[in-house]
Amino acid sequence: AATIVSGQRWTDTSGKYIQAHGGGVLKVQDTYYWVGEDKSDDSGTFQGFHMYSSLDLAAWKDEGLVLPPSNKTTSVGERPKILYNASTKKYVLWFHAEDSGYALAQVGVAVSNQVTGPYEFQGAFRPLGQESRDMSVYVDPKDQAAYLIFATNDNKDLAIASLSADYLKPDKLEYTIANQRYEGSGMFSKDNKYWLILSHQSSWEPNDNMALVADSPKGPFDSPTGIAPANLKTYNSQNHFDLVIRGSEQTCNIYMGDRWRSDKLGQSTEVWQPFEWNSSGRPYIEPFEDAWDLDAKTGTITRFARSTFNVAQNAKVSGNTKIEDCAKCPGGKIANGVGGSANATVTFSGVRSPNGAAGKVWAGIYYNHADKYPKYRNAFVRVTGTSTQDVEVNFAPGGSVDSGLQSSPVMLDLKAGDNDVTISNAQGSGPNVGYLVVY
Repeated sequence: AATIVSGQRWTDTSGKYIQAHGGGVLKVQDTYYWVGEDKSDDSGTFQGFHMYSSLDLAAWKDEGLVLPPSNKTTSVGERPKILYNASTKKYVLWFHAEDSGYALAQVGVAVSNQVTGPYEFQGAFRPLGQESRDMSVYVDPKDQAAYLIFATNDNKDLAIASLSADYLKPDKLEYTIANQRYEGSGMFSKDNKYWLILSHQSSWEPNDNMALVADSPKGPFDSPTGIAPANLKTYNSQNHFDLVIRGSEQTCNIYMGDRWRSDKLGQSTEVWQPFEWNSSGRPYIEPFEDAWDLDAKTGTITRFARSTFNVAQNAKVSGNTKIEDCAKCPGGKIANGVGGSANATVTFSGVRSPNGAAGKVWAGIYYNHADKYPKYRNAFVRVTGTSTQDVEVNFAPGGSVDSGLQSSPVMLDLKAGDNDVTISNAQGSGPNVGYLVVY
């Protein structure tokens, strides 16, 4: 099994940061291929589509740029997804093709004989003569029919079009959701139902993503319901792909989202969470798992034991940091005003791994702060007696004492038994800290 950590910047097997934002995953035999946007220069200009391969969805090998930037392609390229056409034996790459002013509103198509490319650009166009911005593609496992899902009509509508047998062009407009301004689309099937996962439109800022269901990829789809607790903005993320893992023991469904950082796009992170099914039979993500194990071969998900340490029972504050009320915090308290000076800190005592053993473990720092997107805050975390230096952690805007806190991950090096964990920021404002979850 491999450990998935949401909100952490991931590295490939060579130690370089992964650049595959807004992407999709395709399984070929036993290998998963992840293609996404390379934003290593932190900008929105097209740097090419980067591919990585993995057997376990955690250790990713760099396969390079499968479609490099070129004047023959596009000045902005987003949301790449790859389909395999069993009839033509071709791999078909679809993406959102744009100019810098987002007036082009086209899809781009490229083709390769190999999943790892190189892909030959076939052209960019408006599908069925309609605008297309945020988009995705989907292949129905029942009959291998393929579909394009795209935002259109000045982003007011979301349309679904069937693709031609060779997957190279749209064939027919099948369904339209009018005047709802959706994007961030993904589709998967479960028990003869087709789930459409969508976000609202709020530029790079996250929002509450939704699920709709139908008996066919062609619709009609029902009314949307949230896929996570309201007002948590899908744990600060936007859907980019929804992966079905058909393992040897069970099938599992994985939400894959981007935690965009529009001021430094290359530092945007991934939020991958297992879908559960709520009492209404709809996909839902709760509780949030900062770290969890996935066996990609068997399809088995393992949720770690967790220990929670709250401000009311486990913490002391110093300097200008104050303990105040928090309706959504365990213990009902939060440490407000961490940072701004060297002595404005919060220290959690008695912190230990769930089994009390020594070693490096993942933890989530649950927090809020009221800065406007995209202003991140940061803080430094130290475990007394084991850390040789402070570990810097970034905190996206969001969280609320009324609707719930957000989380950022950190690896703690704990000694056996009890530990003191201090969070500080001598140089600037840190987050308001409600509690720690240790896995």
